[in-house]
Amino acid sequence: KAKDGKPGVSLDWFNMLYQVLLGQEKGPRFGSFVAVYGINNTIEMIDGRLAPASSVKKPKKKEAGPKIPGTSLSGKILNKRWSVGAEHALYSKDSNWYHKLARFPGALFDPNGYVLFETREAYERCPGLTIGTTDSVHVSAGIASLPGYVRRSE
Repeated sequence: KAKDGKPGVSLDWFNMLYQVLLGQEKGPRFGSFVAVYGINNTIEMIDGRLAPASSVKKPKKKEAGPKIPGTSLSGKILNKRWSVGAEHALYSKDSNWYHKLARFPGALFDPNGYVLFETREAYERCPGLTIGTTDSVHVSAGIASLPGYVRRSE
């Protein structure tokens, strides 16, 4: 039941689902997620994440991105820290899902770098971005695969 007591799924359930699938509480509308990945792949992703730890191979640890003591990373923080100069800065830990950029120049950030779009046209024409009709943007290979990606190491 939803928080209001009516039939349905609560927002907390979706937050938990995105935490399991993407490592973050927010994500695209679930229907959009399934449409991009497909039903079978989505089921496999959920099953794989919920499998007992003993039956799952542990992935190699990724190189950690820049750490800012006492804070979580965000587009706003990295935009300022790296002096990117974006009017709208969005961050994704996994670098695959973002909300839409609304102001330009705009930038998409991940823990290791960013892509700056000077204009809306450059953003909308960028190969590798799938801009949904709702509020989501998918980058299947991650933003590091996009033209103009700037890798930062600290």
